[in-house]
Amino acid sequence: MQIPSFNGSSYLKYGGLGLTRVLSWLELEIVIKPDAMDGLIMYNGYKTDGMGDFISIVIDQGYIEFAMDLGTGAAIIRSVIPLLFSV
Repeated sequence: MQIPSFNGSSYLKYGGLGLTRVLSWLELEIVIKPDAMDGLIMYNGYKTDGMGDFISIVIDQGYIEFAMDLGTGAAIIRSVIPLLFSV
């Protein structure tokens, strides 16, 4: 089995989570094996310029953060326990 690995400048790009595809419910499961304390796991924005509605999952100083903005300002949920990192 091959497991994808990213070096910090690589990424995967999929079609957006547009309204016609997601509607009101999205269940997403992500399995990661981080080797850095910071990084972007997933980002989906309404506009290509980074403005407007978005959802994101990041690692920030070892903690997972889920953020979303649907027009009223960003809401951020942060894990209580940091991730374990391979050395």
